[in-house]
Amino acid sequence: MRFARTAPALAALLASGCSLGGEGKSDSAIELAERIGCSDSYEVVTSNALGVEEQGSCTFRGYDLSLVVFDDNGKRNSYVCSTCGFNVDTDTEDVELAGLRSGGYFIVGDSYLVQVPNVAVERAVRDVLG
Repeated sequence: MRFARTAPALAALLASGCSLGGEGKSDSAIELAERIGCSDSYEVVTSNALGVEEQGSCTFRGYDLSLVVFDDNGKRNSYVCSTCGFNVDTDTEDVELAGLRSGGYFIVGDSYLVQVPNVAVERAVRDVLG
């Protein structure tokens, strides 16, 4: 009886995009650009990469950034290093270090990453994102 009363509320909660734990929905690429402060220069980039939901680029303080949003963190991690054996629970610092080893600077967030050209821009974008 109690379940019958709570089922409609639970269905509405799930339909609204809220979750009961686990990964939440990250920003879209344009929302990420807005948070960074480069939405005025944002451009959509077409990608056929597996697991990429959206991709775009923008200019932040004169530097080009790549913004990539994924279906989940596991796909984000594989995008950075497909041979590292990363999964959805891999620590973001490990993913960023793997990116650095391959020659890229990445800021890794919940189901997204921002690729930046150098460590100075990385620090500035991290400061903006909080």
